[in-house]
Amino acid sequence: MLGVFLTDVANAQNVRDSMERKMMLRDSVGAMAQRILDDPGMGAIDVDAAFEYLDGLSAVAGAGLERFHADPQVSWVQAHAMARARSDSGSAEPTSVFFRSRESQSIDAEAQQGFIVGTYLGEPLGLHNEIRLRSPLLQVSAIEQKAPWEPNFTEHTGGFAMLATPIVLSSSISMEEALVGDYNLAVGNGLAFGDGYATSASRSAANAAEARSFGVRGSLNESARTLRGAMGALRVGPGRLLVFASDRSVDASVVNDTIQAVYYSALHQTQNELDLANAATIRTAGARVEVATSDSAARYLKGGLTGYALQYDHPFAGTSTIPFIGNKIEMVSADLLTISEHWSASGEVAVSVNDTVHRTALSITSDFSPSKMISFSMLYMHVPEDFHSPYGEISGVGISGLTNFDGYYIGLRLQLLDNRLRLNSYANVQTEIVPMNDLFGKQKYDYLASALLQVTPHFDLRTVVRDERNATTISDSSKTGYMTVQGETLDARLEASYRSLNGAEFRSVIEEVQSHLVATQTGWSVSEDARIPAPAIRTEFHVSVTRFQAAASVSKFEWSTPGSGAINTLEGLGWRIGLRAITHPAESVAVSVYLAGTIYDTPRTLGTGLSARTGTTDLAATAQLDLRL
Repeated sequence: MLGVFLTDVANAQNVRDSMERKMMLRDSVGAMAQRILDDPGMGAIDVDAAFEYLDGLSAVAGAGLERFHADPQVSWVQAHAMARARSDSGSAEPTSVFFRSRESQSIDAEAQQGFIVGTYLGEPLGLHNEIRLRSPLLQVSAIEQKAPWEPNFTEHTGGFAMLATPIVLSSSISMEEALVGDYNLAVGNGLAFGDGYATSASRSAANAAEARSFGVRGSLNESARTLRGAMGALRVGPGRLLVFASDRSVDASVVNDTIQAVYYSALHQTQNELDLANAATIRTAGARVEVATSDSAARYLKGGLTGYALQYDHPFAGTSTIPFIGNKIEMVSADLLTISEHWSASGEVAVSVNDTVHRTALSITSDFSPSKMISFSMLYMHVPEDFHSPYGEISGVGISGLTNFDGYYIGLRLQLLDNRLRLNSYANVQTEIVPMNDLFGKQKYDYLASALLQVTPHFDLRTVVRDERNATTISDSSKTGYMTVQGETLDARLEASYRSLNGAEFRSVIEEVQSHLVATQTGWSVSEDARIPAPAIRTEFHVSVTRFQAAASVSKFEWSTPGSGAINTLEGLGWRIGLRAITHPAESVAVSVYLAGTIYDTPRTLGTGLSARTGTTDLAATAQLDLRL
């Protein structure tokens, strides 16, 4: 029955409404980011890309079911129920203006090695300025930013202009999407084009298996995976034709007219880094054809065929993660999605052809949700060696990090005790298809179990246990060969959170990590986070304090000013502190200040490379202005 999902549907829509219309009153993007990134062992995720994606959900070009599913907390089944229950899912947004300006700087920046030896080119101040303009017809966004020590205010610029609502040309034909500037594509299961983030597997193990295949979104995130050019989509009855083109310069190492490496994120703090700026060009052109039933159909079905041609302006020499030699790539993928009242399934097969080889990859997912009490999902992925997909991405992980593996994922979510107890568990196994360094292929195992108990409407208890096992290739004792060693990391976390009637929130976390490879290393942390509102002065205060001792790395996720955050690796013995204040001098204005850093018990080397310095404190300050009209 459709009514089974109404509670989840309402909650998901409330999250979207909060994010798009109440950003100034509460940093709901930061809260959503925590539900994605604050998971034991999640240190490899690109935090900046995750925040950019969450901030840019309103820039998703699709409407109805695809737009709902772009929200990481909404499954295909829930999005289908929302599309069937709402008749105004594609209604135009009101005219609005959003502006954000952020400045950040390390407190002791001039103690860094790069400043002492004069290698840095610019000032230690980091700048970030963005503007988003939206009318019922058009949305325009632009960004300008400079990382610390970069020489120019315009080191990183970008933006886009996109159609906010479809233009009806006739009773059966409409210009559904159009965009000029920077954008991302996400179709199928992410093999050809992937983008977006699932919710934390410890909070919804079933939902975490689904790729966000929403189509097109404008992007302000500078990355080699982002397209820069134009796209348009024309809908004719149940069919849609999408064409796209991109001509993007990227930072790269080019030696003897050959690309040695492409850098997906770029810094220009030194002359060597500046010499790599825009050294290569990637040109892409392609199209997608898809046919789908109505969003409101009892059984939704969509099939699509995507193809593109990509060319580098120099031959690519290939790397260990991108074993490709040449300058041309052609990709064709076919995908199918079906959704019923309690079940969804999606599959994609993609063929990558380049100057060297051609390879075929496959991904299949299925989610079964017979009621709001239970969800069960499965995923199978086959990505062979030499499968090169520059724009492919699944749950924030680029396809290059998944090649030469068969992957199997099983996730289960149970909602028990009158919605007071939620259990989540998953098993994620990856097996190397072709052994690369010895006779024994690598195997990765990732198991997680979590429980969330709502003791009262204001008090929650949550526990997470995660066991990761990863085969690592190291030199053998003779130093002349290699051997495969199975390592293991066990992460256990216990947390309690309390929300008072006046809006105050308190969260206590105890975490222990054990890492086993050649030797055993352990680490622990104890954290206390508090959010304290002060309505009389229109301000919220946030305090975060962590005591840690770690030989094995302990990771702590924290968001700072709205729209930004980090996953900090804690090693040694010390304290991690974060102090934040957000005040609202007017309803449409928010001013944020944030001071955070690590204080160690004894002096040690802080940072690496040019950022290295010796001391006991590593503090940084950030100030931000948000304006929404």
